[in-house]
Amino acid sequence: IDSFTIKGGEGEAGVLYLMADQGDDAGDEWKINVADGGVLTFGNDIASAGSYVTHMTITPHATTASSSVAIAGDATVGDDLSLTSDSSVFNMGAGNDFTITHDGTTGATIAGNPLTLDSGADIVLDAEGGDIFFKDGGTTFGSATNTSGNLIIKSGTTTALTFSGANVTIAGDLTISGDDLTMGTNTST
Repeated sequence: IDSFTIKGGEGEAGVLYLMADQGDDAGDEWKINVADGGVLTFGNDIASAGSYVTHMTITPHATTASSSVAIAGDATVGDDLSLTSDSSVFNMGAGNDFTITHDGTTGATIAGNPLTLDSGADIVLDAEGGDIFFKDGGTTFGSATNTSGNLIIKSGTTTALTFSGANVTIAGDLTISGDDLTMGTNTST
């Protein structure tokens, strides 16, 4: 056939049933339902023959960007997953309490409470700007800076330690709480 149309009555849904194996066993039937207003659902009767559970819902709006697709169970993507809006947010958790938010340019913010990085191998922090900042509630309390391949550690915004190869320059006082100080092969008490 060239086309196939299913119409519901005035204010009623348009429904299409797809059945395998005569549709007499649980899981044999799929129901595609277009509700008045355009919400499209896909359901299956695998839990109980003839009783449909919705697996996917497509809700249209005036623009595709404000439309949505909801999947009730797991979703598997075989390759790339692209969020193409410059204000995309990837949410996880029942309360969306873990997020990766695109900042509208080329950056992103990862937020979680708490946030743990756990790797079976190395963790690499690669900051092309040369600075890695440590903050508490948005206030900087320290940083690690690259200077010509050597490390500078700041407390707040003040340089505390400057490394040059194996040598370290301490900008302020050094307090040793124990009794012994070992420097090279010399010990002072």
